[in-house]
Amino acid sequence: MIDGVVLSNLVRDMQILVGGRIDKIHQPNKEEIVLNIRAGGKNHKLFISANAKVSRVVFTNEKFENPEHPPMFCMLLRKHINGRIISITQPNFERLVEIEIESMTELMEITQKKLIIEIMGKHSNIILIRGDGTIIDSIKHINHLISSVREILPNKVYNFPPNQNKINFLEFSYENFQNIFENRNKEISELIYKSYTGISPSMSNIICIKSKIEPNQLIFNEVEKNNLFNSLLELKHDIQNNNFTPFVVMKNNGKETFIAVHTVYKWAYNGFNIKEFDNISSAIEYFCKNKEQNYRTTQKISDLKKIVNQNISRATKKHEIFLKNLKEIENRDLLKIYGEIILSNLYNIKSGQKILKTQNFYDENNSEINIELNENLTPVENANIYFKNYNKQKRSYVKIIEQMKENELQKNYLESIYNSLLRELTETEIEEIREELILEKILKKKKTKKRKNIVSTPMKFISSDGFEIFIGKNNKQNDELTINASNFDMWLHTKDTAGSHVIIKSNNKNIPNTTIEEAASLAAFYSKAQNSDNVAVDYTFKKFVKKPNGAKPGMVIYTNNKTTFVSPTMSI
Repeated sequence: MIDGVVLSNLVRDMQILVGGRIDKIHQPNKEEIVLNIRAGGKNHKLFISANAKVSRVVFTNEKFENPEHPPMFCMLLRKHINGRIISITQPNFERLVEIEIESMTELMEITQKKLIIEIMGKHSNIILIRGDGTIIDSIKHINHLISSVREILPNKVYNFPPNQNKINFLEFSYENFQNIFENRNKEISELIYKSYTGISPSMSNIICIKSKIEPNQLIFNEVEKNNLFNSLLELKHDIQNNNFTPFVVMKNNGKETFIAVHTVYKWAYNGFNIKEFDNISSAIEYFCKNKEQNYRTTQKISDLKKIVNQNISRATKKHEIFLKNLKEIENRDLLKIYGEIILSNLYNIKSGQKILKTQNFYDENNSEINIELNENLTPVENANIYFKNYNKQKRSYVKIIEQMKENELQKNYLESIYNSLLRELTETEIEEIREELILEKILKKKKTKKRKNIVSTPMKFISSDGFEIFIGKNNKQNDELTINASNFDMWLHTKDTAGSHVIIKSNNKNIPNTTIEEAASLAAFYSKAQNSDNVAVDYTFKKFVKKPNGAKPGMVIYTNNKTTFVSPTMSI
């Protein structure tokens, strides 16, 4: 996310804090620190996070909810760094920020401490060290069981993270360039980011493209070599001259799914959605907030998927058990026949007889049959036992068939939920699914903060004929779409497969076949059959679609439908 180039832009902005005083320190949670700094006659708030997913250090105006009792690390920082900031640097052009602070001890002695911020993904940390380099404490303790390379523990000597013999990019020169590229055995892009600190793989690829070199090339000619040298030298000068333009690059579809934060070479992302910012802190914060939201959304969807999938598996196992039970009673009608045959042979059965050998008059071939008897019972009592077992198995059959139908409905319902969870959903839409699962007693209700009443909206497309097509993203939207549709709006759904409700708004006009086919292709894409080639989609006027009393969310019945076969598509 943040490489050395981006961080150098941030460190430049942070120079306004030099000479300022840290007057307040808070720790909102176990991996975050907030420093209030008075510098240049203004108050500044510096947010520092060692979170593995979104580690960062940025200026912020956000208000944080702090715990009632400050954590130990927060108390330690208050004791040691309530003082004046002497310097802020980026050691070795790495993903490190070093804040040197001068403060007064209880004995009125001036001491220097350093707050080291390591922005390195899962290895991110916030470390306080003394002037002699020993560690006072860190927000994360790293012992030898976690890392055999570098321990981060109180009273241990602090060492910078190993840099794999990389060269500080700010020390880039023709000499070290020659040495690196004379004896190369790696792809050029890989060689760049593995040779110089602060250069990420994506930045390395851009440098190659700027130099008219393929990133995966192993060799190059003199022209390409000169191009590469000049590109690297120009990047170095841009960094030294603070030639930065903070921006965030987003995926081409415009959704808030981010690729990176950058400060140079905006041209490399032509065709992508780019959002520019006045300063790098705002860019990083925007990136991280959305990344956090995407992570939360992904995690919530993953949790719900797991629960729904477990219930689908349970329904599948139930179905197998029902089939096994049906197999065990598939000969129940034979029990009734045995009883009837015994009653027709009352005078042929002797006392103590164990087997009745006779002809089966229910068989058209009049075949011979052997019927087991309890020698201690009368013939009538033996017949009644067979009738009793027949009636018992007959009742079991009716009950099993009923349970199978209920189980199949539940399985279809769960599959419709799972299909909804395969989409890109907002937090509101995820919460709607969660609430639905709670109402259906699939999830237990947990105490949560009251959610703002935000209305989610279905997907909307315009057909080539100009008709509006709406697609539900969850069962709540499916029900609302169908219930609120007009009688002569067209309703579509994949045949016998979990999927979204699709509505074509007719506006009292005849809906052309081209629009129906386009809507059907969308219905196929937003269904369980998304990866199939030829999907059956039913369509009918909304007036023929009914929701039975007590039906589960998203479940309807329909008549007067036609069926079309289409290939799934996600756009028109």
